[in-house]
Order: sequence, then C-alpha cells, then structure tokens
Amino acid sequence: NSDLADSQKTNDDLQNEISTLKENMSADIALKESKIEELNSNLADSQKTNDNLKNEVNALKEHICNMENSHSWKITKPLRAVKQWFLKR
Repeated sequence: NSDLADSQKTNDDLQNEISTLKENMSADIALKESKIEELNSNLADSQKTNDNLKNEVNALKEHICNMENSHSWKITKPLRAVKQWFLKR
C-alpha cells in the first residue's frame, strides 16, 4: 500500500510538472507569436517606406531628365554648352 501511495504521489508530482511546463510553453509560444506579428508589421511598414522612396527617386530622375531635355530651362543651355565643349576636346 505504501508503494502504491508513493507511486501515486510521484505520478501527481509529474502531472503537476507537466502542467506547469505546458503553461510555460503556451506563454512562450504566445509571446513569440506576438513578436512575429510585430516584426511582420515592421517589415510591411519598411516595405511601404522603401516603395515610397523608390517612387520619389524615380519621379526626381524623370523630372531631372525632363529639365535637362528642356530648351527653356535656363541652366541646361550653359551646362549643355560646357559639356559639348569638353566632349569636342
């Protein structure tokens, strides 16, 4: 009878330990899932910022090209003249 009682106590102790481990694992999983969601959100924000910057750079490049090709832009005429002078040498 004593062995049975000891065995039952050991079994109960192991069940309690397993329950505690399950609770800790669940809490760790929830914390990691929360961190993953936060990182995904940050990644999405970074990608949006990156896309916006790419769009701005492309718009600036296009604007510069348009200005360089424009005959009415006052700065481009002297710049083109200087560039042509250097290219002829």
